Amino acid sequence: MIFQDSNDLVARYELQGDTSQGWFSKGSDKPFVSISFNPVKLKLLNPETKQVIEDEFLLPSFKTFTPQERIDGDNEFAGNGPKIYIETEVIAEGSILKPRLSASFAETKHDWTTFIGNTEGIPIDVSDRYPGFVIHSILSDKRDTLDTTDIGSHATQEILLDSSELVKKYTLEGDSKRNDET
Repeated sequence: MIFQDSNDLVARYELQGDTSQGWFSKGSDKPFVSISFNPVKLKLLNPETKQVIEDEFLLPSFKTFTPQERIDGDNEFAGNGPKIYIETEVIAEGSILKPRLSASFAETKHDWTTFIGNTEGIPIDVSDRYPGFVIHSILSDKRDTLDTTDIGSHATQEILLDSSELVKKYTLEGDSKRNDET
């Protein structure tokens, strides 16, 4: 799991990339991503009265989205990655706020197995809480990206963050020396 701060659109990522990273394990990889959101701050407008309100709304989470389109390779990452790129955004249309997700899981070598997919999450209608109001603007973060590689527990991992973040890159080393020191 990857947790982000409260200023980001996405609060938490849960990822599954390569299920066969052990020496003897083999199986069919089913990459997925689950996303939980931070509250989205909106400026709302009632077109008739010209009243303006600011409030926060919480979008429903994406529950285990699996990119279905395989554009290359077989169904197995075979311990080679995958490189994961996820882009999440919220779109305002009238009184509707809806999340969109795009995900790519690409094997780093061998036969270059790649899964991609896009989906829309469950939209919310702000007029349920504020009848007659529409979304004037999104005041909080409305786009988030994650660019990382799912690697075995014995290798170094880098997580690159959006350039607007305080931290641009995390480098994590697991049990690379097999002495239970991270």
